[in-house]
Formats: sequence, structure tokens, C-alpha cells
Amino acid sequence: MNGFVEVCTVDDIPEKHAKVVSLADERVAVFRYDGKISAISNVCRHQNGPLGEGRIIDGCAPPPFTEKLSTFRVRLSHGVVEVDPRPLPPGTPASIRCG
Repeated sequence: MNGFVEVCTVDDIPEKHAKVVSLADERVAVFRYDGKISAISNVCRHQNGPLGEGRIIDGCAPPPFTEKLSTFRVRLSHGVVEVDPRPLPPGTPASIRCG
């Protein structure tokens, strides 16, 4: 599967929320918002909190925070979300349309 791992279906992720999954040695938050799916490290770089327990508001952290997170490539196959467990450099855009 070219390194991608099946993690859930699109319907398993509530709109503007995340499903947290374990990939390799990392917890990853897979978010669904505005017709898109994205995957990021589940650990906040500012306070080490679990980002997957939050929800998306305006697509980014509020000022004055500027930390960037590792992202993961995602793809869809017949409604199933697949994530590449190899992280991309922090701040790399990596979302796909799901609708």
C-alpha cells in the first residue's frame, strides 16, 4: 500500500473534530473539517497536550503561538482514510478533499 495505513472511515470522524490513531511510534490526530481530511501529530508543541481532543477553530493556533506541527500525507480509498506514518516536515500542508 505504498506505506499508507488504513485508520478509519470518513464517517468515523465527526466534522471539525478528530480521531486519534497510533501509527508506528506516534499518536496522530486525523481531522475532518470543511470537506477536508488532515493528519497531524497529536502532541501540542507548546504545552504537550493532546490536540485530537480539541476541535478546529479558524484552522490554526491562536496568537501569539507560532509553533508548527508535523503533518502526515493522507488519502482516501472508497471512503476509508489512509495515512502515511512517515511524518512530513513541521508546517507542511497536507490535506485532501473528502466530499
